[in-house]
Amino acid sequence: MLNNFFDIQDEFNFETEKQNLINNLDMLKSMPVQEQTLYKKWLEFNKDESTRQKFIKNYPKAEILYNNIWKPTNILDKELTIKEIENLEPIVELAKTPETWTLLRTLISTMEFSANPGRNIRFFARDKVTGKYLGVISVGSDVTSIKVRDDYIGWTKDNKFVDHKLNHTCIGTSIVPTQPLGFNFLGGKLLSALVTTSTIRDQWKKNYDEVLVGVTTTSLYGVHSQYNGIPHWKTLGESMGKIAIKPDDVIYKVWMNWLKENHFEEFDKAINATGPKQNILNRVFRHCGIKLKTYEHGFKRGVFFANMYDNGLEYLRNEIKESELVMKKKFVEDYDYINKWWKKKAIKRYTKLLEQGRIKDETLFYHFLPSKIEDEKVKSIAAKYNLKNISAFQKKIKDNDAKKIRINLGESSSLNIIKYDEKITNDFFRNECSGLIQNHDINSYKKIFISIELSETIENKFGSVDYLYQTIFEGFHLGNYSFNQYKEKKKLNKLEVFVEAEKLNSLKKILSKTEKIIEAVNFTKDLVNEPAVTLTPKELANRTRKKLSQLGINVSVWNKEQLKKNKMGAILAVGSASSNEPSSSII
Repeated sequence: MLNNFFDIQDEFNFETEKQNLINNLDMLKSMPVQEQTLYKKWLEFNKDESTRQKFIKNYPKAEILYNNIWKPTNILDKELTIKEIENLEPIVELAKTPETWTLLRTLISTMEFSANPGRNIRFFARDKVTGKYLGVISVGSDVTSIKVRDDYIGWTKDNKFVDHKLNHTCIGTSIVPTQPLGFNFLGGKLLSALVTTSTIRDQWKKNYDEVLVGVTTTSLYGVHSQYNGIPHWKTLGESMGKIAIKPDDVIYKVWMNWLKENHFEEFDKAINATGPKQNILNRVFRHCGIKLKTYEHGFKRGVFFANMYDNGLEYLRNEIKESELVMKKKFVEDYDYINKWWKKKAIKRYTKLLEQGRIKDETLFYHFLPSKIEDEKVKSIAAKYNLKNISAFQKKIKDNDAKKIRINLGESSSLNIIKYDEKITNDFFRNECSGLIQNHDINSYKKIFISIELSETIENKFGSVDYLYQTIFEGFHLGNYSFNQYKEKKKLNKLEVFVEAEKLNSLKKILSKTEKIIEAVNFTKDLVNEPAVTLTPKELANRTRKKLSQLGINVSVWNKEQLKKNKMGAILAVGSASSNEPSSSII
């Protein structure tokens, strides 16, 4: 029965899914940088129905954010607008609510948001006077290798990794101004300068206990970007365009699960490495016989670096001590320097646009997403690549994946899947979990990996998620029972069980409950399996009293005379042929 029940062969067609992966990579490779950017933005809002519902659910919060974006009172009123610019006091503050930061970042940028692996700190840029949003900033772990930056600093591998100097630089992963500040008033240049402020340096020191000496950033469209002409940043050149193309998430998840299910050791190493997604893809590509170089996007990014110290490069080359660092004057002056420099340029830019009739009054904000997305460029990309099919593909995967318990025995590729189908009842499911343990030599394994994915079918099948968890672990415990009281003692290996579940609080609660239930069941089984020659009425009474007294339960034991008095003739009759006097435990 187990061979038929644990069936995974009909879930994944390797060649079909490999072709889906190649087709997706080919499509992405064919796109110019502008189209690929807009395509990924479309995906950000339209991956699946749950993604769309998430944005719909966040609509009230999005409206609040929209109403708190800084905008001139009347952008066509020159005198008033210039006065409002002069009164601005841009500051940077730590984002204490990452969810709000992520929502704002998503809704004000034409580029998708993806979290940087490793270190991450997120900030809001605000007007100190009004509290209005000016944009978002995030910094994180610097990229390990960018040739033009490494050449500029004079870095060796030892400097970066042995001397740990890479920890003293970061990369600006998101530097996004709100609109209309960005286009009309050089808001991008303002935020680029704000990345170098003491607020960010101090937070880096507080979080990681390391001095921040420099900041790297890159521009998607080459060296002609918002970072040009800023005293705080030096243009270093272009990257080599060797970054690998990553498939759409819906494709990636299919292959990530495949690697997890079939090559767990590889998956485990990849998921715990720096840049886990790329590490997983590297292994998937190798299994598929796809060369990484075949799918490099070739987009050469502009590379920029902010060196905040006169001798910062010497420090990064490990030539001087931290105590010898001397900060450049403009970074010492901090916000004052940035405000004076930016306001002069912002007013000049605004005045020129006003004279030319090129003012953009609209606020870029995807607040009617996803059904009424307003960016026509994004909509055209969606139409060109027939993107409506993606959500259906995702739904198929979700429907299949969310109805299983995945159990990986040991570190092999032998994966067992228990499906929530029409055969499943609580007792049947419990027995199957028990049978799984009984039918494997668990002592030959060091680990068991269990993945429990939830879906709406759970409530119908088990009544609650809690009872699902309870049923699983009751089955595992029951399958692991053995009566070894009179057998030769064997040295057993320690078995580690790893559980991946969505509702951890429920799981912890249920594990404690299950342990108590199984302890009682196993105690009862031990009594049943005990030979009558050793488990005499007196011994049974003693064991029962000892066990239950630990729980605060009082146990009274009736002797032969008390049994006669209470007319318990059946017990007396059964025990009449025995040399041991009958007794009965009363709880």
